[in-house]
Amino acid sequence: MTPSIQLWHGDCLSLMANIEPESIELILTDPPYAVLKHREAIKRHRLKDIGRYQTWDDMTMSEYYRLMLDFSRLAYVVAREGATIYCFCGNELAFILRKAFERAGWHWRMVNYWRKTII
Repeated sequence: MTPSIQLWHGDCLSLMANIEPESIELILTDPPYAVLKHREAIKRHRLKDIGRYQTWDDMTMSEYYRLMLDFSRLAYVVAREGATIYCFCGNELAFILRKAFERAGWHWRMVNYWRKTII
């Protein structure tokens, strides 16, 4: 039997209000990275420059923490016991994510990295 899969698109803080508590097994999210604060390209050590300024990504670290805390609390409510959450972020913000997720009740397991290599 193939499990039922439902994809949702939109503002997750609004959409999660319509999801039944403890009904989700996997959450995959790619929230703003809060690194595009300047109109010039952002240079990150050994990583590709980021040069795509967006107003929705321009926030202070405390604003970013509050956003991720709100998200992680809502995600915790809709997640089943034993659920997994994957959250993409910039390397420099992993410590803020960890703090927010742990405060919401999630158990921090590990940071995953994927590196594209030339074959």
